[in-house]
Amino acid sequence: MSLRIGLVLLFFIIGGNLEGQSSVRDSLLNSFEQAESDSLRAYWSSRLAWYYLNYDLDSAEVYIRRARPYYKITENEAGNIVLSHYQGLVHRLKGEFPQALDTFQRVLQYHKLKGDSVRMTGPLFNLGVVYSLIGDYEKSLHYYYQELAINQAMGNTNSIANSLNSIGNIHKNRGNLEQALETYTKALKGLKSVGDPGLLANIYGNLATVYFMVDRLDSAQVQAEKSLNIDQELGREWGVAHSLFVLGRIARAKQRNELASEYFLKAIAIRQRLGQPIELLESYQAYADLLLDQNRLDDAIPLIRESITLADSVSFLKGQENGYYQIANAYAKKGEFSLAFQNLKKFGVLKDSIVNLEKEKTLQELDVQYEVNERERAMAQLEAENQWQQEVMLRERSARIAFLISTLLFAVVLVGAIVWYRDKSRRDRQYQEQRLALQDATIKQLAEQEKVNTLNAMISGQEEERKRIASDLHDSLGSLLSSIKLHVRAVFSDTTEKPGELSSMLDYASEEVRRIAHHMMPDVLQFGLGAAINDLTTHFNQQEGVEVTHQLIGQEPIDFPDSYKIMLYRLTQEGLQNALRHGRSKHVFVQLSWMPENILLTIEDDGQGFDQTAISNGLGLRSMRSRVDFMKGRMHIDSQLGEGTSIEVMVPMDHD
Repeated sequence: MSLRIGLVLLFFIIGGNLEGQSSVRDSLLNSFEQAESDSLRAYWSSRLAWYYLNYDLDSAEVYIRRARPYYKITENEAGNIVLSHYQGLVHRLKGEFPQALDTFQRVLQYHKLKGDSVRMTGPLFNLGVVYSLIGDYEKSLHYYYQELAINQAMGNTNSIANSLNSIGNIHKNRGNLEQALETYTKALKGLKSVGDPGLLANIYGNLATVYFMVDRLDSAQVQAEKSLNIDQELGREWGVAHSLFVLGRIARAKQRNELASEYFLKAIAIRQRLGQPIELLESYQAYADLLLDQNRLDDAIPLIRESITLADSVSFLKGQENGYYQIANAYAKKGEFSLAFQNLKKFGVLKDSIVNLEKEKTLQELDVQYEVNERERAMAQLEAENQWQQEVMLRERSARIAFLISTLLFAVVLVGAIVWYRDKSRRDRQYQEQRLALQDATIKQLAEQEKVNTLNAMISGQEEERKRIASDLHDSLGSLLSSIKLHVRAVFSDTTEKPGELSSMLDYASEEVRRIAHHMMPDVLQFGLGAAINDLTTHFNQQEGVEVTHQLIGQEPIDFPDSYKIMLYRLTQEGLQNALRHGRSKHVFVQLSWMPENILLTIEDDGQGFDQTAISNGLGLRSMRSRVDFMKGRMHIDSQLGEGTSIEVMVPMDHD
């Protein structure tokens, strides 16, 4: 079977795996098409862009462009920054490095101006990645260490492990393999027992690469297979391609050529479809080496030429150099020494060019260092001259005023005493003012703390009272109604009459008691907040004329406190009631996202909306804000008359 046919078949094999993703894509497309407000259209366009980042970069750019006008209409500056971050990722994955650097720098500056250090980690990480890809490891480490410092300050274990993984990559690229292994191992140990699976896959893949480089092939294979299994479960095709590429190199080193060929072809098919030029040309060249080992020269040469073309398109000199060396070797094996010599000369020119670039970079660094040193020396000399001139002026001034000292001594002492007294009075006043200000601040702080304590006690008391009433309704009144029902049935069983309407009324009363008790304190919360929200939306969907959909993203932590579950459940409950009771909505969307540092709850409806200035002090909104304050979170409400309502609640995961 020829190489081209093999690649086409593998493309369709890999493409078949995409069918599992079609349901997600179709759901997102359907939500976008049915969106009735600009804010919803912006949201779903952004979600589609993120989805396609993993599968089709051109489609991702299409939805980035679609989302921008909607964010502009809604004046959502933060949403536009998110789109810019996505665009930077597209540039990075396509090998458009100058555009990627410019985009990520702009995103970083925005978050710096906002003082949002948490969101700074994203562009910092990607700047480190891009500088690593273009070989500027010093700048790459500069950004990675900035990201690591923020993550350590936040105490986020997974993020710290991710930063260490990135730093390990730089050590690997610089040839410091032992240091790279040490850093990867430290990152792996720092993860929690249930860490981020995607990050685990990355670390396993990097360990596999380093073990391969130090010729520990069995260890490399174990780590690569771990990485491959996780990425296949997550559906991360770029990660699958990397693991397949590493496994192919390991199989070739073990002289298992047929298995190596299978791995390389699968990696090539995925990277062709994802449009990753550097990764693809590396796969081409690795597979070409295998073909050269097997003396399949006619298959190897077109593949090498394609790799050179890709390297030219992204100005990847190392890829060009390796490609010309490979093709010269192939022509030499074919006995076409003239072509081999031509390509070997191109290889030599590129090698010299790379060496010259490195020398030029070194010389530039030396020039900069020399210039800095010269400036420092000139400044030191100028400072010495200024100091000498000042000393001369001081001596001259002393000589001119020496004869006046005796006559002015008394005046100076008197003036000094007056100045000292005034200065002392001023300091006393300042001290008194500062002491009073400190007392006022302390009183205000105690008052605020007392207010928070009162709020916390009130909310906790409300929930305890709800729990007690729900228990009384269910255990006492529910049991009493059941007993009455049994007695009624017993009485009627002795007569020819039927319970009829009385029995139905008792059935309805019992069911209503159970419904009220469940509404006040749902038992399903013991199975997690996600299950409780699912149960809540199901209940609201039973009401005529409304459709409530929900989406759960991420995994709920095992140790998430019950008090926070109740608060988030009440927020969702209140939001849905407002949407249906006041907003008269037809469609309501609820999304709960578990993120590493925060929990994000979003409730969006297509109802009639409301004037926030007129209803900002309503009882329902005050209750919601009180619960958000209890969890030390933030709530943002976006609503206008006739345009629906969007409620976004952000609660920190750190609840200590």
